[in-house]
Amino acid sequence: MRSRPLLSFFVLVFAITWAVATPLLFAPAWFTRHFGAFDSSSPLFYFGVYTPTIVSIVLTAAFEGMAGLKALFSRLDPRRCNPVWYLVVVGGFLLLNIAGAGVGALVGGTSLATRFGAGAGILLHALVFDPGPLGEELGWRGFALPRMLSKRRPLSASLLLGAIWGAWHLPAFYVSSLSQSQLSIPVFMLGAISLSVVVCWLFIRSNGSVLITILAHVMANHAMDIAGATFNQQAYGLALAALVLVLTGQLDVEPKRAAYEPVLAV
Repeated sequence: MRSRPLLSFFVLVFAITWAVATPLLFAPAWFTRHFGAFDSSSPLFYFGVYTPTIVSIVLTAAFEGMAGLKALFSRLDPRRCNPVWYLVVVGGFLLLNIAGAGVGALVGGTSLATRFGAGAGILLHALVFDPGPLGEELGWRGFALPRMLSKRRPLSASLLLGAIWGAWHLPAFYVSSLSQSQLSIPVFMLGAISLSVVVCWLFIRSNGSVLITILAHVMANHAMDIAGATFNQQAYGLALAALVLVLTGQLDVEPKRAAYEPVLAV
């Protein structure tokens, strides 16, 4: 019976987000006439992006009540893990992108202090205004991943969730106003699955912290801009990082119960 909330989550997230995307893809003139341009200023855009978080809250309330909601939101408590993990996430993603871009791209005619000063502003702005991390992570990693870890090993759970997570984004590749329309679908899927492996490792090591996964999502979206790397360079770097984690046995562990609580009794 534990699969019931998880299956409900995946079905609802795809159904709602893709229902928003369908008229946009097949009747763009009608959509624009009735709802306006579909971009980061559109309420429907935010609704689509925030679907995983909204669904996770609704289903948690339905299946677990107030106790479940309290447990879900406790994953956002910054005290849940050792503060060093925040540095690991920021530093790790910056180093990964710097390695991909090369020192020349990093310097790029500006001082390191200037570049990283601007980078701090980018990250602060993204934490507030980038809808992806806040709109998705409470769902994918706060709701879905713990339930998957209760039944699967971390590598299996992260690979499967990464494939599902990447597939959920597919309509965005056919909407010219969205950034995904400029990307290669195979490279994006490689990056999504690899990032899912890395984030699963961070999630387990940080005592099931969703705040850590939100920060990792922010860094995955914006560390490229700071380091001067391309999306492809980051995707290949993430694939290498995920491979290192797998080959060194970092995911061959039994997660602590705190990483996948609460386990549904229904």
